[in-house]
Amino acid sequence: MLKTKAKIILVFYDVTLAHLRLKNGGYADSFAKYEDKGRNLAQLQEWKESLKSISLIKGYEINKSQDRLCKEVVRAMLKEMQKQKPNNIDVAKYPVGLDELVKEYERHCDKDKEKKMKTEVQIVGIFGMGGAGKTTLAKELFNRKRSEYDGSCFLLDVREASLKGELPSLQNKLLKDLLNEENEKF
Repeated sequence: MLKTKAKIILVFYDVTLAHLRLKNGGYADSFAKYEDKGRNLAQLQEWKESLKSISLIKGYEINKSQDRLCKEVVRAMLKEMQKQKPNNIDVAKYPVGLDELVKEYERHCDKDKEKKMKTEVQIVGIFGMGGAGKTTLAKELFNRKRSEYDGSCFLLDVREASLKGELPSLQNKLLKDLLNEENEKF
């Protein structure tokens, strides 16, 4: 299997994953003919295994016009780049005991991983006395977990904003961040 740190976005253009898995279609037929001729069977097996392993990687099956293909690939790339974005929220310089708290919350969050995968939404509630480090913990959890989701948003000082009548701007930020829309006004 190919191992790389680079992100690869596979585009299966005018071919189905079933074809790559050699269940039916052109590749299966071609390999059968090649095998009948008795040519380099070790290389043939290597090709089959390569196609099967590629078919297991998440990708895009596209059977559309070139224009739509380009738009979908660009959209997919932007989505992946958004996940890699290093725009982390600043956390306290010397956060005493933060790592232990984060690990504890991650254990709790990961308990419902199967449920999370079904709903694809996760909300974490943190409560406690003032000055106990709730905001610092929330920022650190957000920084560590945000890349696992298609969209993420961190809203700070919600109570103060609502008292000032600024809820629409918070709602706008929430939608903008979750939908990854840079210049959209909601």
